[in-house]
Amino acid sequence: MGGTIWAVSEKDEGEATGAPSAEASPAPGGQPSGGAPGAANAITMGDFFFEHQGTQSPTISVPAGEATTFDITNTGKALHNMHVASGGKFDTDICGPGDNNPCSDPNQIRAGQSAKITINIAQPGTYDFHCDFHPTQMTGKIEVK
Repeated sequence: MGGTIWAVSEKDEGEATGAPSAEASPAPGGQPSGGAPGAANAITMGDFFFEHQGTQSPTISVPAGEATTFDITNTGKALHNMHVASGGKFDTDICGPGDNNPCSDPNQIRAGQSAKITINIAQPGTYDFHCDFHPTQMTGKIEVK
């Protein structure tokens, strides 16, 4: 596993990763739903936690069947990402091509960088998310209502 993380973290930034976009189609009116950008839609990643509205390892509520886009900022020093198990489980170790679950765009967020993730889950329930590089330390939940 360590070799995989090293290989992924050492990938040339100019090289296309082929990672699927985490952006979903906009809701009617041209903007993803979920409110205006800002604190309500901000997720911070540090070493080694997710934080949303001042809560670490948060449970974040989103509406069922509507696209909600979050702005993610890596304030830590390590490489991070955000991967949601919308199908009930994580279908890959590191999200990227062929992954059916929402993943941050980009799927490798270096220190000081930002990313986006769009969540659009139709089935109400609670879904886990984590950082693929720190899956037991950096966790949270998406509550779809």
